[in-house]
Order: sequence, then structure tokens, then C-alpha cells
Amino acid sequence: MKEWANRPPEIAALLNPAFCGFLMSTGLDAYTQNVNEGAPYAFPFVMLPLVLHKPTRQAFPRSSRTAFSAWITNADTAIAKVGFAERAKNMAPYVKEALAFAMQHNSIYVTESGRLKTSNPAPKSFPNATQEVNECARAALMCGKWFSMVGDFKTAMALLGVKP
Repeated sequence: MKEWANRPPEIAALLNPAFCGFLMSTGLDAYTQNVNEGAPYAFPFVMLPLVLHKPTRQAFPRSSRTAFSAWITNADTAIAKVGFAERAKNMAPYVKEALAFAMQHNSIYVTESGRLKTSNPAPKSFPNATQEVNECARAALMCGKWFSMVGDFKTAMALLGVKP
């Protein structure tokens, strides 16, 4: 991974550890509202490639009432699966960096059972944020709700075509 000063501006902005940590915390907050024990360690490695990929994010349904399994198997949302494994692999160093940043700033912590939880509840709204930031935050909330209802997280990964 390139040093911070040598990163292209687009990468530095979109994959900024503070922004990605904020999205992880937002998703984890939604996840733990349904599953109090916290999310599996793999959660941010699956969530961020979905949330930050604009075509995928724009294909999200309006409500989490649409089950993740129904959404991901719909032909109209195949864009989410196309190249997902490669996106997730390429993003892994940035996810690790953001996770470390969020943990250093006490936004996310690891429970005794090895699950991820957020230290603070996610804000209910983001009035001063750009439209894209709001879309990303909404998508992170959606992923948190979705994946908390999947049951076994390995199922979500399998639906995306990746092995745990």
C-alpha cells in the first residue's frame, strides 16, 4: 500500500481510513441492533466493497425489508457480484487500515468472543454531508441490517461468490 502522501487524490478521499471507519461503525451499529454479540471480523471486508462500489450501492433496495438473499440473487442486481471477489481482495489493505484507525480512536472494538462492535451509536442523520456520503452511510446501515438477518455470515459470503 502506498504511503498516504503518494496516494492519488481519489483513493485518498474515498478510501480515507476515517471515512471507511465511520462507514464500518455505522454498519456495525445497525448490525448490533439485531445481533447484540457483534459482527464477525469478516463483516467490514464484505461491507465496504459493497458500499463503496457506486453501481452496487445504487442498486440497493430502498428498504432492508428486501432480504439480502432475494436482492443478491435478482438478475437486475448482478452488478454486485460481478468482480466482487477481486474488489474485496484489492480493498483488504484499506479495510485493515481503516479498522486499525477506528480501533485506535475507540470507535470500534473487539469483544472477548472476537466479534466487532461499535463504541458509539451511529448518527441518525448527516445533514452537512454530501449526497454521496449520505448514500454510503445509508448503504452501510443497510448492510448492517441485512447481514445481521442472514444468520450464518458464511451464507452471505457464499451468495457473493467468495469463500470465507
